[in-house]
Amino acid sequence: MENISIIERENEFIDDINELQDWMLQYEYLLYYMDDVNDIPEDERTDDLKVKGCVSNAWLRISHEPFHIELTSDALIIKGILGVITAIIAEASPSEIASWTPRFIEETALKKQLSVDRQKGISSILSKIKSSCL
Repeated sequence: MENISIIERENEFIDDINELQDWMLQYEYLLYYMDDVNDIPEDERTDDLKVKGCVSNAWLRISHEPFHIELTSDALIIKGILGVITAIIAEASPSEIASWTPRFIEETALKKQLSVDRQKGISSILSKIKSSCL
């Protein structure tokens, strides 16, 4: 199977979710991505892994060599979005991740459905992931 780029995976997500006209269907589709999350076990969700700036609780752990992220949230919609992030960056190199400019919120109904605070939390998670790849 051919390895596709972050941009191609992100485009697929944007196209797929935008085809769903109803927000409940979009929400269901988003929750489908929870299966892609590399969960941090509950007993390992420590304060040092907690993402600052998130309205809900979210945790992020990044390992290098090989590059690997684990993340989770106690809010379903955020966990679904974390799954989207995980799916989009799957198999990408750290340099590809570092140069990626995420568009999947701006170009979908997620922008209207997520509060500004939730968008800031997601942005914080993306920034941590991207900066760890530099």
